[in-house]
Amino acid sequence: MEEPRLRREDILAIVRGLDFFGGEDCWITSGAALVLYGVKEAPRDVDLICTRELADRLEARGLPFTRDGLDGTRIFTLNQQVEVLEDWETEEVVEHLGLRTASLLSVRRQKEALGREKDWADIARIDEFLGRKPSMIRLEAPRLILRDYIPADEEEYYQLKSDPGTMRRYQRDIMVHSREESAREFAQVLADAKKPDRTFYFLRVEDKESGRQLGSAGYTVAGRTPVGKLVHAGYFYFPAFWGQGYGTEAMREIIRFAFEEDGVYRLSTGCLAENQGSRRIMEKCGMIKEAERPGWTWHEGEMKTRLEYRLLREEYEKLRQG
Repeated sequence: MEEPRLRREDILAIVRGLDFFGGEDCWITSGAALVLYGVKEAPRDVDLICTRELADRLEARGLPFTRDGLDGTRIFTLNQQVEVLEDWETEEVVEHLGLRTASLLSVRRQKEALGREKDWADIARIDEFLGRKPSMIRLEAPRLILRDYIPADEEEYYQLKSDPGTMRRYQRDIMVHSREESAREFAQVLADAKKPDRTFYFLRVEDKESGRQLGSAGYTVAGRTPVGKLVHAGYFYFPAFWGQGYGTEAMREIIRFAFEEDGVYRLSTGCLAENQGSRRIMEKCGMIKEAERPGWTWHEGEMKTRLEYRLLREEYEKLRQG
C-alpha cells in the first residue's frame, strides 16, 4: 500500500506540534518546504534540518538516529513522518507561514548537490515555479524517458560507452576504453549541460516503467545562425534493444524537441549504407536522404559508402501538419 501523502495543513500541524521546533536551530527543507511554497502538492514525510547543538540535545533525549555514511552526521527518525538531519548545509533560512524554512533557492541547491533523478524532477518544478527555463531536459515518448545525465548515472554511462556490442560495430570513434577516460568525458557532459550556450544534447534513453538504460540519443550543436542552430544527431543502444522500435521512438521525440523547443533550424545525421537499422530510423522519422558517398570511409578493412540525411525546420513543419 502506498504511503499517505501530507498536505500543507498536515505539515503545518506536524511541525507546530514538535516541542523542539521554534528557535533558530531547526528549519524545514526538501519536499515539505516545496509544499509550503506551493511548488509541490504533497510529500510522504517531513524533512527538517537542525544544528549540531540541537542534535546533541535530541541524542541526549534518547531519540533513535543513524549516521550518514559520508560524514557521520546524525539523522533522527522521530516517526514514519518526520526525519531530522543534522547540519545539512543551507545557504538561507527564511520565515514562511510563521515557520523557519530553507529558502526556495537553498532547497534547489541542496537538491542539485544530491543529484538523484527525483531531485532533478523537483528542480524542474522549482524552475517552472520561478519562471526559469528548465535546467534539465526531460522528454517523454510512449515507452521511454529521455533526460539529461545526472551524477548518479556515471557508472551506467561507462557501461554504455564501453560496451563492445554497442560501440565497436559503428561507434568506434566515440567508444571509451577505461573508467578514467569515461569519468573525464562524463564530467564534461555534466559541465556542458549547465552552460547557457551548451553544445551537447545527448540524452540518456531509459525504459519508462523500469528505469533501465537502453542507450543514448540526441545531437551536438555544430553551428549557430540567425535562423537557428545547426546540429548533428546520433544514437546508440545496447544490442539487446535493437529492432524493437526504441530508436525510432526516441529519435522522433529528439526531433520534436529540437525544432519546437530548442531553436534548431537544420538537423543532420548519417550512417554507413550497410547499417540498415540506422537507415530505417532516419527514414521512419521523415528525414530526407541528401547524399550517398561511395568509398567514403575506411571500416572493417575496406572503404564503405556513407549516407547523409537531413531535416530543415520547414520540412519538419510539413511533416507535422501531415
